[in-house]
Amino acid sequence: MGNILGTPSFKNALLTAAEKGQSKIVGQILEAGAHVNVEDSSGHAPLDIASRRGHIEVVRVLLENNAGEYIFLNTYSFCTVRCRSLYYASCNGHVQIVKLLLKNGASTRYRNTERWTSLHRASRNGHIKIVALLLMSVTYVDIKDSSGRTPLALALQYGHAEVVKILLKNGANLFIKDNDELHPRVRKIIKKCKKINNKMYKLKEWRPWNHHNYPFPYRGVMTILAILAKAYYK
Repeated sequence: MGNILGTPSFKNALLTAAEKGQSKIVGQILEAGAHVNVEDSSGHAPLDIASRRGHIEVVRVLLENNAGEYIFLNTYSFCTVRCRSLYYASCNGHVQIVKLLLKNGASTRYRNTERWTSLHRASRNGHIKIVALLLMSVTYVDIKDSSGRTPLALALQYGHAEVVKILLKNGANLFIKDNDELHPRVRKIIKKCKKINNKMYKLKEWRPWNHHNYPFPYRGVMTILAILAKAYYK
């Protein structure tokens, strides 16, 4: 440890320790005078790195040392580094880190270059527990990305039935138009699919969300149809 602290710069040592999940070393480097919000060549702080990697003990040490409190100009709004770290944790399914960051003031204001929020990313990846946590802090569940897609549209696109269910339960609007104006076709599609009588090969025609040539996932299709039918065709 003495060798690490004796290097000319604590910056690389802190970033490396955060990436490797070495919470004790992170604490010692900070005690020796390293700045908690140093950034790597990509602009990522130790809190971002630890949150993305799932190192909760490192995240806890960093937060105890006031990591991520400073405000920066995101592509579309002002937010703190903690908001960005929340996005990374949500992306990778680190539930306990999401809880910890939310408890310490992180919000869902951060957006990536495609204007995806933490809720977009968690919905796209099917992280149901994180979606449930984020829904307790978001102010608008139907927020759109740069292509007009809502978290619900992404959950549908990638076949995450349970995420679809919880988003609808929390007021998500299935019929919001995206930039390709596909959503208004949903009612007609559901009516058609209800007549299929569970013949999965016929469901291959159902691809209402096929952005950027992504194939519609067949996993969970029948469950999603049942959820949508129950919500809109009682």
